Amino acid sequence: NGAFSCLRLVNNATHAVMPGTSITASGSSYANAIENNLNLTIHDGGTVTLTSAKKLVNNDNLYAGGTINGDLENNDYLLPANGTSATDQLDIQGDFKQSSAAQLRIRLGGTLPADQYDRIDASGHAELAGTLDVRLINGFAPGAGDRFQILEAGSRTGVFNPVMLPTLLGKLSWRLDYYSTPGLELEVVVGAPPAITGWSSIRTHGSAGTLEIPLDPTDGQVTTECRNEGIKLVAVDFSRDVTAFYAAGQIVVTGGLMVTGEALTNGGTRLEIRLGGSTDKTCYSINVFNSVAGLSGDADCMVGVLIGDANNSRTVNTIDMAMIKSRISQPVTAANCRQDVNLSGTINTIDMALTKSKIPNELGACP
Repeated sequence: NGAFSCLRLVNNATHAVMPGTSITASGSSYANAIENNLNLTIHDGGTVTLTSAKKLVNNDNLYAGGTINGDLENNDYLLPANGTSATDQLDIQGDFKQSSAAQLRIRLGGTLPADQYDRIDASGHAELAGTLDVRLINGFAPGAGDRFQILEAGSRTGVFNPVMLPTLLGKLSWRLDYYSTPGLELEVVVGAPPAITGWSSIRTHGSAGTLEIPLDPTDGQVTTECRNEGIKLVAVDFSRDVTAFYAAGQIVVTGGLMVTGEALTNGGTRLEIRLGGSTDKTCYSINVFNSVAGLSGDADCMVGVLIGDANNSRTVNTIDMAMIKSRISQPVTAANCRQDVNLSGTINTIDMALTKSKIPNELGACP
């Protein structure tokens, strides 16, 4: 027991910080004060103290149920307990960061923090990524209303992805709350987990109002948004009200598209995503996996912008012009809104002219 001071510790073997034992690392000439490259266990009551703004970097297996006075960066496997069957709490007097390749395992054996389920308490900022693996132990069966504050921090960015949650009995499902308290709380709620039932691109056609083009999220034939100025508003429909499962600010878009706003509508059964920055002849991906906890179904959707592609062939040609011509003067409805390319609310020769100006544009291969 007692204190052990060092400039830099690189752990390439199996070591343990026992109860009542302190390791202190200091010095400013190294980027990391302690690196764990094999197995390191910090028992409940054990303390690792890092000075000069240093951090503990875990590159292998870290079993930590004690205290880290400094920052922790997890790049591999972390269990906030000492590796035995007992649950515990890891106290971090600093920041916590988990990389995208890392895994945090949490065990639930009851509803009492630390005594019955693992948790992390970080005084600083939590930067989250990578896998969260939650498992039940000791025959515990969570019930409706049970809550588990598995991570608490001063502030938080990012989310865990993927999240591996145990199956619950009856008509129960998990809700992940990243917002009520910075960190992450798991809650057991009544009802099946929400599922995505459809995607659509929405535009306004003059006096005909807002009309939707259904999108195919299955990574098969990518649907094109053929109407002038491309993608503006995308809707995601769910099998149930997702208000209790929803976290704002977690939508991921690629290809240069930007999320300019988002809101739940239709009693929480639809997520409307306002988008900007779309350009012609471009593919985009929209992913809402992290927006709704426990989500099933196609959580990401690829959509292409190809103005004038009235028949959704991914090429603008005279066939599109012929289709528009055959529908001139028809009332614009959901069935023919692709042919109202200029969004005037009337299918006419202006739509044909706009389409002609886009020949021979094509979308090409989408990722």
